[in-house]
Amino acid sequence: MSGDYGKEVLRRVLERERGTWREHLRAQYSPWFDSLVWGFQCYDGWRELIENLTAEIAEIVGGPAGAPEMKIVQIKEKFGGLRYYVRHVPERHSDAVYAAVNRAGQRSFEVCEVCGRPGRLVKSIGYWHTACSEHEDPGAFKWRK
Repeated sequence: MSGDYGKEVLRRVLERERGTWREHLRAQYSPWFDSLVWGFQCYDGWRELIENLTAEIAEIVGGPAGAPEMKIVQIKEKFGGLRYYVRHVPERHSDAVYAAVNRAGQRSFEVCEVCGRPGRLVKSIGYWHTACSEHEDPGAFKWRK
């Protein structure tokens, strides 16, 4: 995404993230999150998974200084699991980075996306998501990402 539209989308996302763990994570691992234009497209229940995965990747590649060209381009929920897309991973670290991403994705199927408590993959109204018993019914709370 480029041009004025992309800049406006990013401005709005950053405004919405101001003062949150998401803003802190972006700052801590800058410039890796510069391409995360649509923001974090999941609920806060996966915060620990995302923070731990990002820290693990940083340890593998030597932090942003060790791989400044690397970009995290999308973090979202899809079919009930965490998707964490990374581009420009240094070749020598690619196997370890993608293994870490896959492990976090698998763990996400055991963590409620909304609150972070233990959860399971459920289907509600044709929508797959990972939730605890309190959040299994998407009608019981406000779905927003």
